[in-house]
Amino acid sequence: MRDSIRSLIEEDRLLTLFQPILSISGKKIFGLEALSRGLALDGSIIPPLELFGRAKEEGVDLDLDARARQKAIERFLPRFHQNPHLLLFLNFESRLIDEIPLERYQFAKWLSEAGIPPKNIVLEVKEDAIEKSEHLEAFCLHFKNLGFNIALDDFGAGNSSFDRIALVRPDLIKIDKSLIRDVDKNYFHQQIIRAIANMGNNIGALVLAEGVESKEEALGCLKRGISLFQGFYFATPSQESCALSELHDKIERVGEALEASIRTKLQRRTELFYKAEEIISHIENLIHHTPAESWKERLLASPWLSLRLEAIYFLDMRGRQIGETIMLQETRSFFEPAQPESDHSLKEYFYLTKTALEKAHLTKRYISLASGNICRTYAKRVGKEREEMIVCIDFRERGGGEETI
Repeated sequence: MRDSIRSLIEEDRLLTLFQPILSISGKKIFGLEALSRGLALDGSIIPPLELFGRAKEEGVDLDLDARARQKAIERFLPRFHQNPHLLLFLNFESRLIDEIPLERYQFAKWLSEAGIPPKNIVLEVKEDAIEKSEHLEAFCLHFKNLGFNIALDDFGAGNSSFDRIALVRPDLIKIDKSLIRDVDKNYFHQQIIRAIANMGNNIGALVLAEGVESKEEALGCLKRGISLFQGFYFATPSQESCALSELHDKIERVGEALEASIRTKLQRRTELFYKAEEIISHIENLIHHTPAESWKERLLASPWLSLRLEAIYFLDMRGRQIGETIMLQETRSFFEPAQPESDHSLKEYFYLTKTALEKAHLTKRYISLASGNICRTYAKRVGKEREEMIVCIDFRERGGGEETI
C-alpha cells in the first residue's frame, strides 16, 4: 500500500533539487530553478507529475504547493549567501492562482525572514493553466509591485496565448522544450524562437530556452537571440550545488561553435556582395550600350546569371519602376511581379540608396511579392546625374532550412 502525500509532507519527505540556468554569453550561472520530488517510504523517488497529481486526489495540493516553496527557500539560502546575485526560480501550481486569495501566500514572509530580497526571486506561472485572466493579472501585478520577477513558463506549448503577455508583462519568457527539440534541424521552430526572442527584446523580457539536450540545440537557440539556457545538456537537477567550473567546457564548446557559425555567415555575406557587385558591373555595361527595350532579352541570355537570382528591376530616382520586372524564378499562386511605373518609393532600400546614406544596401530576409519566395534585395545607385537609377537584384534565400546569411 502506498503512503499518503499528507504523511510525506508531515514527515518532511519532500526533496528539493536545483537545476542551473545559464548565461552563455556572460559565462555564468544566472539562477537556479527549484524542482520538487517526493521520497517514498521504500526510498524510491516520486516524480513531480505523480506527486502533485496524488496530492490533488487527496486534497492536499495547496499544502504541498506551499511546502515545496518553503523547502526551496530553505535550501536556497546558503547558496544565496555564497552568491547574492543568484536568482531562485520558484514554480507554482498555476491553476491554484484561480483559487487562492493573494493574502494566503506565505512565501513573501518566509523570504523576508530569511533575508532574501524579492529581486532575487522569479515566480514562474503557466498562463494557459489559469482560466480567469483577471486572476492572472492581479497575481502578477501584486507580486511585481512587491519587487518579484515574473516568468511565463512553458511558453509556446498547449494553449499559450500571446494576448496574455500584455497582462503578465513578464520579466522572463521560458520557451517550452517542444519548440527547442531539434531546433538545429527544424526551420519553422528556428523562426518561431527568433520571433519570441525579438519580442522579448522589444518588451524588456529575457528569453530562456528550457529542455536543451544537446550542443546543437544550444547553438540553434543562441544564434536566434536566446539569452538564457536550461537543460540536461548542461546539468541535470540535483540536490548538490553545481559549480561554474563543471559547466565551463560545455559553455566553451557552444561558444566555439557560435564563433565558427558567425565566420561562415560573414563569409557568405561577403561572397554575396562580391556576386552582386559583379552582376551590377555587367548591368551597368549593358544599360550604357543597349536600348532599354532590349535589356530583358539580353539579361536573360547572360551566362553570368546565378541560379540564386530571383529577379532584376530598375527604379528611377522617384522610386518608379523602369520597365517590367525581369523574373528568373517561377512565381507562387497570387504573387506577381511589379509592373512598369510601379511605385517603390516607400521601400527602405530605395530611400537609403537614393539619399546616398548607403552606397549599396542589402535588405533583411523577406517574402518577395513578385514570387512568394524568401529573398533579399541588393540595391545600388548607378549612373550619373540625369541618367541615375537604382538597380535592384533579388537573391533567393534557402526556404525551409538554415539561413544563408
